[in-house]
Amino acid sequence: MGVKDPSVMRVALALSMFDFIQMSTARDISMVHSPLLLWLTVLFTPAAFYWFLQWPARLLPTAKLQKTYAVLMFTGRMALCAFLYSHWAMMADAWPRLLAGALFAAAWAFIPSPKWDGIATRYMNVMMVPGLVFLAAFLVVDAKPYRVAPTTTVAAEGAPNLVLITWDTVRADVLNEYGGSGLFMPNLAAFAADSITFDDACASTPITAPSHATMLTGVLPPSHGVRSNVFDSIVPGTPMLSSILAEQGYRTGGFVAAYPLLGRFGFQTGFEIYDDRLEEVRFMRLRQLDYFDALWMLLFRPFIPSSPHAASPGEVVQQRALDWMEEVPQTQPIFLFEHLYDAHAPNNPGPQARQRALDAIGTAKPLAVDAADSENMALYRAQIEKLDVLLGEMMAALEARDPGLKNTLIILTADHGDCFGEGGYSNNHIASLYEATQHVPMFVRMPSAKGAGTRVPQTVTHFDLMPTYLAQADLPLPESVAYMQGVPLQLALSENGLGELTRPVYLEAMSSNIRGERKRGWRTAAWKFLLWEDGHSNLWRYRENETEDFVGAESEQVEELQRRLLEYFGSLPKGTGERREISAMDLEAMRALGYAD
Repeated sequence: MGVKDPSVMRVALALSMFDFIQMSTARDISMVHSPLLLWLTVLFTPAAFYWFLQWPARLLPTAKLQKTYAVLMFTGRMALCAFLYSHWAMMADAWPRLLAGALFAAAWAFIPSPKWDGIATRYMNVMMVPGLVFLAAFLVVDAKPYRVAPTTTVAAEGAPNLVLITWDTVRADVLNEYGGSGLFMPNLAAFAADSITFDDACASTPITAPSHATMLTGVLPPSHGVRSNVFDSIVPGTPMLSSILAEQGYRTGGFVAAYPLLGRFGFQTGFEIYDDRLEEVRFMRLRQLDYFDALWMLLFRPFIPSSPHAASPGEVVQQRALDWMEEVPQTQPIFLFEHLYDAHAPNNPGPQARQRALDAIGTAKPLAVDAADSENMALYRAQIEKLDVLLGEMMAALEARDPGLKNTLIILTADHGDCFGEGGYSNNHIASLYEATQHVPMFVRMPSAKGAGTRVPQTVTHFDLMPTYLAQADLPLPESVAYMQGVPLQLALSENGLGELTRPVYLEAMSSNIRGERKRGWRTAAWKFLLWEDGHSNLWRYRENETEDFVGAESEQVEELQRRLLEYFGSLPKGTGERREISAMDLEAMRALGYAD
């Protein structure tokens, strides 16, 4: 038996084009931005799938039955696509391309044309083989980091090396340097002894992507546009520290460990290498293509893990960074950004560190606010100890590159902390503006360890980092960064120091997946004021506790702090962030990291 009704092959071609249209126009998978292999896979693999899907029609005895099969195949595909997008509440973003694809596919499938019949048959028979070949190549070819040609600009003579190391989810108060106990971290102790320690470093947001975007742009989330993990990208055209330095002859390398900092969210801008490869199972790559938009993906569902490897171990990330440093001549200054995720949940340290941490429950400080979180907090500490080993290895590599670190500035900080009972949040942080998440460690090791051992009481923030790096490189601030009035942290060693003892800090927890818990805040020397999206507020003497609410007793303070918060927020330049359509891969990754709602 064969194809008696040409509409069967026409529908197969129409649906392969429909899938191609959906995949090539959805999110970041496009002909313009995707690697060639990804584009070829998106183009040809649907043809192979629908060629096989039309084969059962050949077994039907009449043209009428074959036509019925074709119609059912078409309507079934459209119904499944509509169901998936409705189920995930994503139809509002997706309907324009779904409608365009459906109309285009329907025209190809059902407008009578003998010429189109012939084209469909020839195309589907020819494209089936390359479809399978490109799919196989997509699964087996090793992933490569994002790379562009190194700068040809010659850096200024004596330009310093600049290093940013971020420890994801490390709250300040667990570290010995901030009054914590129960951690064995000799490398951090040595690093802190050679550094300026900032006692009151405050993150403006408790979320990975927005905090890192602030570090790398020098502006706050309302300005750089990243308010959430995954949902937002950095506003195009926002000055990036990496771009500014690359233009001045710096070799720039970014090495990150977790999904929220993937380069496609805008973080790779200005880096000659941005390595965001995650530890992977090969079939997990198919989630890039998305089973929302590709029916053929369902064939592989039994082989795709339920959760992606949404983070890479620190030793993998750091080895990539060390390999890159080996490539770069010592005569060229570097800007190195290394992000390590090992302290983040899920908490699964090695057996020795695990047992040591569990044995210290009840004695290690601080204690979990909720006793039910004691074990989680102990395992969290055990994971932080791993970061100390990595810090020792990184410092040795930097020392080899610049003996004595006489011309290297290193900043070590965290993007946010984590809650263990604060506000009812258990081993989580995304909706918190408690000190557990906002008070972060910050150490600045100056060249030649200038100012070693200095402790600074003044409040500093993540948007002070960009002014600090540019001041060290003797480069001017972009206008957008100067507007924020960030402080070069080197001023802590000047005669007048940083000046004002406690700067007010704008806070926000505005992630898209915490509807009902979004809030903004204003943190001063004595008070922390929170204004929730529904209009209610909190007022805490946060340096004493964050359980007693003074909203009723301090109405004048509430009025004044709310006025200052709203005035400040209103004055911020607003960036129109690129609102991203979320993919199945994004959803699964956020679930794996504990963020999906």
